[in-house]
Amino acid sequence: MQNRSFAAYVGATPEQIWQVLTDPDLMPEFFFGLSIESDWRVGSKLVLRSPGTGHAVGYVLAADRCRRLMFGITSGVENDGPTAWMTWEMAEIQSGVTRVALHHDDLEDEPDAEQDEDILRLLGNLKTAAESGRRKSVKPPPRRTS
Repeated sequence: MQNRSFAAYVGATPEQIWQVLTDPDLMPEFFFGLSIESDWRVGSKLVLRSPGTGHAVGYVLAADRCRRLMFGITSGVENDGPTAWMTWEMAEIQSGVTRVALHHDDLEDEPDAEQDEDILRLLGNLKTAAESGRRKSVKPPPRRTS
């Protein structure tokens, strides 16, 4: 299992960050075009959709508004257990500045430098969206094939 943790200091309130994380109109702009549909209540299903590449499913595991959001993503079959988990944690450290931590856990055994880079881009995209209201995401480069 791979456990990755990244953090950034964002010039925005936890409320602004929560809005970017959960608003279906904002999510694709920072999440590489991926939309996530959910009501964001613990136990609720979520559907991840990507234009042209289908969808995956998951479940909300924690939703403490403006503090913590965690969801598991399955392999695409609803009855399978999660193959990855994403946890977003927000803590305002001073007025208008929030520390955002992103923890990504998956069942892969080997380190994946490309995935680490993608997660860093994702966190950077969230920072940009929350601070400036811009909806410009930095997309990950195409995966290398061996």
